[in-house]
Amino acid sequence: VQYLKRPRLLSSSNKIKAASSAYQWYLRSTFQTTKQELEDQSVGNVTKEVSIRWSKLSSEEKVPYEEMAHQDKMRFEQESALRDDQVAMEQARRRKENTLSRIEEGSKRGASMAAREEYDRRAAQAAERKERQNALQKHQPSVAQMRRKEQAQRERDEQDEYIEKKRSQVRKERAKQAK
Repeated sequence: VQYLKRPRLLSSSNKIKAASSAYQWYLRSTFQTTKQELEDQSVGNVTKEVSIRWSKLSSEEKVPYEEMAHQDKMRFEQESALRDDQVAMEQARRRKENTLSRIEEGSKRGASMAAREEYDRRAAQAAERKERQNALQKHQPSVAQMRRKEQAQRERDEQDEYIEKKRSQVRKERAKQAK
């Protein structure tokens, strides 16, 4: 039996380059000059020297490299999010194709009609649910509207309390004057 190899969603040709750290940016920018200074040293020794120099840098001197690292991290996150969306869309498309092809081809047991009816029934139920949700959302006040109503009610209650206090004070004063 020969198996067909399925194409991968994330192939090596479209992998996203990982974000570089501030140290990696510093290493790239100073490696060649350090290598020339140390002439006959191995790559490992040059890298050690760059590492020592990095550790001796002040925070102010590291700022440009940290900014580059931050920008690279943002790039990586954006590309990753975009790629994740693409992969999710591709998976959903494949899932839908597989479902439809199974329904159209039918099963080997001759249940294609039942599968198609089940698919249609579920699609109709989903459409009904969506329609009910839309109808509820039209008639249901938003959270902001509810908060505004609650705030208005609180203000009315406060006004009523204030008016009642004033009336009570006026009654007390009239009672004192009547004596």
